[in-house]
Amino acid sequence: MENSRRQQSSASLDTQDPFRDPTPSVGSSYSVHDSFSDHSTEIPTHPPAEFRPAHVRDPFASSPRHQQQPRYASAHSRSASDEILPIPPIGPSSGEDIFYDFPQSEKLELRYPQDVDYSSTGSDLSTRRAIPDPLDRTPRKIKVGKRIICITKWIFVILLLSANTMFIFSTWWWERYYYVFLPFITITVALNCVMVASVTFNTLRHKIIPEKEEFPDTPETMVLLLPCYNETSEELVKSLDSLVGQVNIDQHKKAIIIVCDGQVRGPGMAKTTAAHLLDDILTGPNSREYISAAYTSWDHTQMDVVVQSGTYGGIPYLCIIKQGNRGKRDGLILIRSFLYNFNIRATRPAVIHSPYFFSVMVSFLTLGAGFTMADVLIGMDADTFFEPTCISELLKQSHYVNTVGVCGYVAVDFQSGPWSPWRVYQNAEYTISQCLRRLHQSIATHKVSCLPGCCQLLKVSETTCGDHILLDLFGYHPKVTDSLLKQIRATASEDRNHVCLMLSAFPKAQTRQALRAWAYTDVPRSWSVFLSQRRRWTLGATSNDLLLIFAPGIVWFERLLACANVLTWVLNLFIIACIASFIKACTFVHYSLILAFASVMICPLIYYILIAVWQPRGVKARVQYLLGLLIYFFLGPFLNITVLLYALWSLDNFAWGKTRKVIETVQTLPGSEKTNEKRPRRGGRNKIRKSPPRSFEDSRFQNLAAEESMVRAGF
Repeated sequence: MENSRRQQSSASLDTQDPFRDPTPSVGSSYSVHDSFSDHSTEIPTHPPAEFRPAHVRDPFASSPRHQQQPRYASAHSRSASDEILPIPPIGPSSGEDIFYDFPQSEKLELRYPQDVDYSSTGSDLSTRRAIPDPLDRTPRKIKVGKRIICITKWIFVILLLSANTMFIFSTWWWERYYYVFLPFITITVALNCVMVASVTFNTLRHKIIPEKEEFPDTPETMVLLLPCYNETSEELVKSLDSLVGQVNIDQHKKAIIIVCDGQVRGPGMAKTTAAHLLDDILTGPNSREYISAAYTSWDHTQMDVVVQSGTYGGIPYLCIIKQGNRGKRDGLILIRSFLYNFNIRATRPAVIHSPYFFSVMVSFLTLGAGFTMADVLIGMDADTFFEPTCISELLKQSHYVNTVGVCGYVAVDFQSGPWSPWRVYQNAEYTISQCLRRLHQSIATHKVSCLPGCCQLLKVSETTCGDHILLDLFGYHPKVTDSLLKQIRATASEDRNHVCLMLSAFPKAQTRQALRAWAYTDVPRSWSVFLSQRRRWTLGATSNDLLLIFAPGIVWFERLLACANVLTWVLNLFIIACIASFIKACTFVHYSLILAFASVMICPLIYYILIAVWQPRGVKARVQYLLGLLIYFFLGPFLNITVLLYALWSLDNFAWGKTRKVIETVQTLPGSEKTNEKRPRRGGRNKIRKSPPRSFEDSRFQNLAAEESMVRAGF
């Protein structure tokens, strides 16, 4: 009876997949659930050893530190009699590309959809998926969603401007009741005074009573992540060289992973960033291959990639070129999710990667870099470079108890313009924000709410890279009919959003700042680019502060500070009017009130001036900071109002903006049949020509090559 059931299952699957190996299978089938499409199907278990190539082994090799049972395992326990027979990667067009070695009675929840038409290499959703779009991006829904967003935007703008106008009128009409408006003026300043006192007290306390540190038994293994988009060759080389030139970490095993988000060319570039990487920078001995439907991107489409591995400056690297642009968030999810599942690969986790793509990356870390675990993920941007001691300083801060993330100190790169007013102003703005609120969060509450992606350290763990935080929360892709707030959180300030979600989901987690870990970044050089960048930053910070106000597990002082920041942002126009009214009221109020208000205002200002003593390096850096502080003090409020008005006008614009301008987009990857480009037409408009879909036969040939690659990798 058992043999009859097995034969029926095998015959059924032979009928469903015409490209399945005709060799009969004697294994039973188990149900596979696709967590994206809520669709279940029957997939065969592993074929017997006589029908399996002898060279193929399980890519999810046991990890010495993780032997626990998988989180989705059934009550059935694996016994000595259970035969574990992995299978080779037959291809993404079939359900047989499953490497997992669960017993026959176990069920496996896959995040990698099985009901997908993999025959297409284009990024068009309608040709890539055979299942209904989980985001419901039909033309009608897109039109309705845009209308809802537009209406919501104007309702919010009208309410905000009306509230500010009403309050401003009240300050003029009832100017003798000025004391009613004092809390609106002093709340932010008062909180700054509290943070100054807290920073001073906790600094002295930690000098007397040092905090407890925990050191690992063996040096941490480090993955150095470099996301890029349209950076120039010079920027990429500077960033990579700064990673290679790090000191005091020779005892740590290191690997570089580069993720290029699409193939685009910026202004003044002769080649795309991807072409610069593959042709000009990573030119040593390497191996390169094209992988179709390599992983499920965060918008639930299948992404093709080109993968190249080799060494750069003596450090193994893996360069991943994505076919389409899905944003930095997608690249972060791709690598962080892989590293977490790499650490728990003994449990056969559910992954967003195709089995073969996962195997390629596992092979890179285990065979190429000599990893058994990935302990630490170092993140940087491609327009940033580290000081030689940056990573070692980040590691020092990560040794404190319960610390899962650390950010460095981000300074402005003055090499192209040391005395530009724009640069010195932004330098002062960067320094003040990092040396007050972020420093207070680091040494007082241990809850730094933003770890900038240009200089950060994350410990690879369930807290930072687990499925709940990474896929369910941070990886949520808004639908076209979602609210305006969800759209903003998903498209602006992904680094802050990840940390805020993490601190809420895991209240015991701690994040810190390493002021001695210096990184230098480029800043906007024009007014339009500055506004575009600050629009994203101010909307992202305000939307995530709203999250901190209402989310569970947040420290009470952080809630209060987030509430004050949101209130200041919403009533920015009114607060400026209040300050003007108070200055006018000083002509007839008692001098004691003026002195009390001035004492509160001057406390943060004195702290800002003292920052020049202990943070900037050298006389020139101190002069640059003080000059920027002067501009910040007198022009900062007016710049903030301008940014606010621009952000309100562009509230329904979720694009990246002018920070990373693109003039050309390549639609296909190296290794595919045809390369088409986005070429300018007359009138300044562009038309994108899409690559024709590939046939199932092409995928079949690719998978035969994939099996040969597995042999070379040792699987």
